Amino acid sequence: MIITKPGIYQDCDATAYHGDPVAVPSLSSTMAKLLVTKSPRHAWLAHPKLGGAKEEGDEEGFDPSASKAKALGELIHALVLGKGAEIVVINADSWRTNAAKAERDAAVAAGHIAVLAHKLPEAQAAAAAWRSQLDDMGFDRVFRDGMKEVVLVWEENGTWFRAMIDQLIIDEDTKTAEIWDLKTVGRSSHPAACAKQITDFGYDLSLDFYSRGLVALRPDLAGRIKKRWVFGEVAAPFAATPIEINGEWEMVAQMQCDRAIALWRKCVAENRWPFYASDIVRLEPKPWMIADAMAT
Repeated sequence: MIITKPGIYQDCDATAYHGDPVAVPSLSSTMAKLLVTKSPRHAWLAHPKLGGAKEEGDEEGFDPSASKAKALGELIHALVLGKGAEIVVINADSWRTNAAKAERDAAVAAGHIAVLAHKLPEAQAAAAAWRSQLDDMGFDRVFRDGMKEVVLVWEENGTWFRAMIDQLIIDEDTKTAEIWDLKTVGRSSHPAACAKQITDFGYDLSLDFYSRGLVALRPDLAGRIKKRWVFGEVAAPFAATPIEINGEWEMVAQMQCDRAIALWRKCVAENRWPFYASDIVRLEPKPWMIADAMAT
C-alpha cells in the first residue's frame, strides 16, 4: 500500500502503517518523540524508510518481537478495540517446544497475534473488566463507536505526516470530535502513575500530534476536539482509568511537538542526523544537589 494523498484511511493495517505507507518518508509521533527525547540519529535509525532498525525477539512473550507485558497489552488492546491483528490461539503449555515456536512464528509472520491457550482467559477478563468500568462511568461509546485504528496522513509545507489513532469519533451534526488512545499498564493505572507515564513516554506529544493531523484534514473541527486516554491494568483487579490533561499541559505538549517538527524538517533538508552532542557538554549541579551536599 502506497499513500500519495492526504486523507483519513480506515483500510491501512498496523503492519503497513509501521512500515510507512506514505510515498516519501513521513514523520510519526513515535519519530517525533525520539527527536526530542533522544536524538535525530536515534529517529533516523528507527525510521523504516531511513535506518530501518528492527527490534530483537523475546522468547518469553506471546510474540517474539515483544516482552510479556507488551505482548499481553497488545492482546488485550485487540480484544477491547475489536479490530486489528487476528488472534491465533496456540494449544501448548509454553513456547519452549519447537512445534509451539513454529506455530507462533508462522502466526506472527502473517501479521497475527499469537497467544498460548491458557493465557487467553486472563486477557479476556481484563478486556471485560475495562469495558464494564467504562460503561459504568458513562463512556459506553468509547472503543465501540466511530473509527478504530484509523490512519491519518497529511502534508504541511512539503512535510508529510502520519498517525494511527485507536479510536476517532466525529459527530458531523455538532462538528466535534473525540480522540481516544488505549494504554495498557503492567503495574498501576492510579492517576499519579498515569501522569508519570504520560511524561515518561511522551504520550502528551502523541495526542497533540494526532489532533494536529485531524485539524489539517478537517479544519472545521479546530478547537472542538477532545483528546483522552484510557489506562488499563493487565493484572487483577484490572483497573481502568480515563485521563485527560488540562490546557496548560496541552500547551507544553504543543511546544514539544513544534520542536520535533522543526527538527525533523531541518534534518531532512540538510540530510544530517546528529547525535546528542558535537563537542564537550559542560554539566552544572542542580540546586538540590548543592543543598544536599551542604546539609551533610
